[in-house]
Amino acid sequence: MKIIFNRQEKEVHKGINVKELVEQLNFDPVTVAVEVNGRLLLKEEYNYPLQEGDKVELVLNMGGGV
Repeated sequence: MKIIFNRQEKEVHKGINVKELVEQLNFDPVTVAVEVNGRLLLKEEYNYPLQEGDKVELVLNMGGGV
């Protein structure tokens, strides 16, 4: 099935959830923030099964600053 991942079309297997997608892309689910269809998910919601056409944005949590 196709989703929109970080503004690019991506083919993923049907039934994949957010946590599986993040791990498949070699990111640590603890260090990223994930938004699906404009809604920021809590870590507890990463078992959310993705649907055809979902818009997923993944952002790395970066530390630092002054």
